[in-house]
Amino acid sequence: MEVSAILAQYRARLDVQARAARLAAGENPCLELMTMLLAAPRELWPALELEERRRELASLFSWGVPNERALEVLAAHAPLIECGAGMGYWSALLRARDVDVLAYDAAPPGVEANAYHAFARGPWTAIERGEFPPRPYEPRICSYCAYPSVCRKDYIGDE
Repeated sequence: MEVSAILAQYRARLDVQARAARLAAGENPCLELMTMLLAAPRELWPALELEERRRELASLFSWGVPNERALEVLAAHAPLIECGAGMGYWSALLRARDVDVLAYDAAPPGVEANAYHAFARGPWTAIERGEFPPRPYEPRICSYCAYPSVCRKDYIGDE
């Protein structure tokens, strides 16, 4: 397969996902798109500009590319709080699997202060504005936190 054909297929699928309303249980378009790109012969990778593709995927989905095992492990530790949720992709995948998760971000998509999310779409799921939720909340595990010491202190009790 030629680079132009791979990129055309990637862009078409990316465009569909950028317009998708929500994620269904079992869907993981970020992983599917990344897998599609990495399935190309290695000698084509430079022409595919994988660093640029990675930035596109991160802007629409998340920096971390979740796989089924990662989601299963997180689900086993619910209820969760995702701090630094970005586009809310991980939380949306978990919620589609009926996992109890709260999503927070200091500058969620659609907020003027967050120009990183370049796609003209809202987050994948509801995201509350803030670095972490206000107290009181029942004990939850913090699945990711841009400010780990705050998250550990308030929700795990390590400090």
